[in-house]
Amino acid sequence: MASSLFGLTADAVRKHHFPHLEAFSASSAPSATVVSEALDEESARLAGYLALEAVDASAVVSASAAYYQCKRVLRLMVALRIARDMTGQNAEAVKAWQADVDAWLLQLGDGGASFLGEGATASGTSDPDGPTSHISVYGLTEDETTSMSTVVPRLRRDDEL
Repeated sequence: MASSLFGLTADAVRKHHFPHLEAFSASSAPSATVVSEALDEESARLAGYLALEAVDASAVVSASAAYYQCKRVLRLMVALRIARDMTGQNAEAVKAWQADVDAWLLQLGDGGASFLGEGATASGTSDPDGPTSHISVYGLTEDETTSMSTVVPRLRRDDEL
């Protein structure tokens, strides 16, 4: 089995969401190869979502709150892929899992690295949703008080003016 981001394995997905299935193998439905591909593809998709929030998925601190949050949502994303590929899967479970993933991604979009909690740090000099202060945008240091305003702008790219 392939391993992916956040130490997730295909067997962990099976044990959490498909305990009634035997271990994935070359002859199982879905096969171990299909599940491994889904794990790799969903890992890449989650890494892309995190990158939109300036979070480097590979830099998330192991065994931190952010790590476990990401691991959980990745496990759900892979389970959704597997459930959709399987015939006769409980459609209500698939809908509930999808709603959970959608809600998590919405919270990530709203809160960025802060939503993930301890263990995730945003990379880069400014938030991808827009600058948060003139200090970071203009490369000022905080001890240059003659160059700084006391007002911190709260505007973001998606703010309505």
